[in-house]
Amino acid sequence: MILNGFLKALRNAVFGDAFSEPTHIAVGTGTTAVVATDTALETEIFPDSVNRSAISSRTKPSDTTLRQQVLIGVGEANGYDISEVGVSDAATGGTFQSRTVFPAFLKTAGTQVKIQVKTTYYNVA
Repeated sequence: MILNGFLKALRNAVFGDAFSEPTHIAVGTGTTAVVATDTALETEIFPDSVNRSAISSRTKPSDTTLRQQVLIGVGEANGYDISEVGVSDAATGGTFQSRTVFPAFLKTAGTQVKIQVKTTYYNVA
């Protein structure tokens, strides 16, 4: 879900204010449902509880879609039940663009995980 903080940042950018594009992806173990007023993950864990991973890949697969990606290596975040992801404009703090919650999966040693966040922008009548 696109979060209110990001919508406010977009509005301000159109107005001419400074804008910081999303640069980092946070991964966590939270399970609380997403609401538009969220400003962080429930329980951020990767790469640690205070720093986020820089987005490693970003594409525009269509006129209204943005895809951002980060890789979790074989030796990282092992033993965690990963269940939430968020996109932010900073390694710490900052404004979250989006947050999503999904059924947890256990990250284990020897497994590399590709986290892709696909955001589709559309008109609402």
